[in-house]
Amino acid sequence: MTQPYKLKSEIEEFILSKKRENPKFSCRKLVSLIKEEFKVEISKSSINKIIKANSLSNRIGRPGIRQKTALSPLPRQEVPSLVIIKEPAAQEKSADNWVSPKEEPVFEAADFYSPARANPEFEKREIALEPEGIKSIEFRSTSEPSVLIESGGAIFLLMVDYKFGLTGLLAQKISICLPGLSEDALRVLIQLKVYKPLLKDEANILRMLGKEPAIKDFDSVYERLAKLPFNQLNADLISLGLPQNINEINDLYQKILICLNKKAQQSFFPSVYQFLDLSAMRDRFYSLAAKIERKDSMINVQFLYPLSFNAICDIVWQDDFKFAVSSINKERVFTPEGQLFKFEETLAAYQ
Repeated sequence: MTQPYKLKSEIEEFILSKKRENPKFSCRKLVSLIKEEFKVEISKSSINKIIKANSLSNRIGRPGIRQKTALSPLPRQEVPSLVIIKEPAAQEKSADNWVSPKEEPVFEAADFYSPARANPEFEKREIALEPEGIKSIEFRSTSEPSVLIESGGAIFLLMVDYKFGLTGLLAQKISICLPGLSEDALRVLIQLKVYKPLLKDEANILRMLGKEPAIKDFDSVYERLAKLPFNQLNADLISLGLPQNINEINDLYQKILICLNKKAQQSFFPSVYQFLDLSAMRDRFYSLAAKIERKDSMINVQFLYPLSFNAICDIVWQDDFKFAVSSINKERVFTPEGQLFKFEETLAAYQ
C-alpha cells in the first residue's frame, strides 16, 4: 500500500503532462511513472483527484471495443444459449486481413484493470457467482528475485502481449462465461497455454511471467474453457484481430501465438523478419535463454548466447538481436502490475 505523500507542484504538472500526452494512461501506470521519476509513491486516489479536477478522466469503456453482452454463466455440463450483439458492419474484418505483415492488428492497448475491481460489492457478487465445487484460482507475484529460463526469448512475444493487451482483452471478452474467475487469473491461464509450445511446461512460463499460483486447480477451469461456445463468440474473436472460424480452444491458443509472432516481427525486428514463420523465429530468437531479475518497479532481462553460437557466422544475427532489444527498450513496455522491462543490449555468455 502506498504511503500518504503531499503532492508537489512539479508532480502535479508531471501527472497532467503524462495524461495529456497519452490519455489511455491509467492511475496505476502513473503511480509507476511517478515512482520512477521522483522516487516517491503516490496513491491512485490522489492521482485520480488531480485528473478529474482537470477534466482529463477517460470515458468508461475503450474506444472501438463493445461493452460485454449479458451472457448466461456456463453450466458445468452443458452450453447455454447466449445473446450476442452483432458488431457494426463497418468494424468487421475479412478472414485474411490478420496475416498481412504490413497491416496493424485490430487489437489495441488495454488497461487490464477494470474500475469495478475496486468496488467491494462487485467482488462479493463475483464470489457469489462461483459454481459450487470450483476453487478460485489467483496468482501472486513470485518470491524469486532472479530466474534463468531456457527458451526465454519467448519474452519478445510477451512484450507484444503486454504492449497491445491481446490476452488481457480476450480474458475480458470471455470472463462473463466463467463466473467466479477474475480476468487477471484468466489472462495468466490463457498465457500458460499460448506459450507452452515454446517454453514446454507451466513452471517455465510462470517464471517468465513472474507469477505463482495461490491455488493450483487448473484442470477444472481448462475444462470450462474448452466448452466455450465459439460459434457465438466469433465476432468478439475477430474484433481482436484473430481469424474467423475458430472452433475449439486449442486452435484459439495456436492462433493467438501466431498473431503475437506477427506483431513482434512488425514491432521489434528488422523488416526482413516479417517474412519468417514461427518456427524460424523460434530457432533464431525465441529459443534464447534469458536471465530475468526483478527489482521493485523494474525488471531487468539479459539474454544468453546459444550454445552453438558462432561469432563469425552469426555476426548479422547478433546485430539484428541488438536492433530488436533496442526497439523494445524504446517502447517502454510495462507489465499489467506496472513494472517496467529493461533489456540488456548485449548477449552474455551461457553458464
